[in-house]
Amino acid sequence: MTQPNQDSQGQEKRRYIRINGYFPVEFTIVRLQDDLLDLPWSKGHTCNVSQSGIGLETKILSESVIRYLSKRNLYLELKIHVPTKEVPMKAIVEVMWYKPIEDNDKCFLIGLDFRSVIEEDLNLLISQARAIQENV
Repeated sequence: MTQPNQDSQGQEKRRYIRINGYFPVEFTIVRLQDDLLDLPWSKGHTCNVSQSGIGLETKILSESVIRYLSKRNLYLELKIHVPTKEVPMKAIVEVMWYKPIEDNDKCFLIGLDFRSVIEEDLNLLISQARAIQENV
């Protein structure tokens, strides 16, 4: 079985290097339909970041959010809390893959690609992740 970031021959598919970085995140499913009105904001944190996306580790998700994870073309709205920024940075991302965290079927690792993000915010996120990695 291939990993989410590998092709069928086991080759790396990513365009940009991933940098380990822990930033608190709030997220919700982008609402394009009335049936999504009751979905809550969920919490998690980044486990890695890059120019093209992030790896997100969730806290416990509601059953309704878990049901939507399997849908194609699913987009999330993120609020990423970067230490040097007063207000959270916002981004729209597409869910590329997801998998449950071992021993907990309500927490997930989710691979996300940026679809809409302010370049200045993204550059700040990347530089903060690099600074954290260098100080570890």
